[in-house]
Amino acid sequence: MIEGDIAQTPWKITGENKEILGYKCQQAMYNDTTQNRKVVAWFTGDIPCSSGPEMLGSLPGMILEADVNDGEVVYPALTVDPKGLVDVKALKAPTSGKKMTREEFKNMVDEHMKQMGGGSGIRIIRN
Repeated sequence: MIEGDIAQTPWKITGENKEILGYKCQQAMYNDTTQNRKVVAWFTGDIPCSSGPEMLGSLPGMILEADVNDGEVVYPALTVDPKGLVDVKALKAPTSGKKMTREEFKNMVDEHMKQMGGGSGIRIIRN
């Protein structure tokens, strides 16, 4: 269990709406100065999960579309399977396991990657 605060993205909800895959979505934007990018996201409160593509989240609903730098990269949801949705009320916080800070967790992951012979990079193998 990692202890600590979850980083919050400074989204600005614009008030614009559109429908994506039958879900009413709202637009949110932010300028990510650390990665020099502008992000526009469309999220729906009908799926009460604060998540989305490319580590995007911290909105009051699931992100169904994200646009980085005016179309440089676009992440559209292609389908939503309501059968696969989890009842958020059924989730429970863990009660066992080792408590650690985010830094301790990062160090543990780095150490495991070294033991497996890998680094922090991604290896792509083409057939």
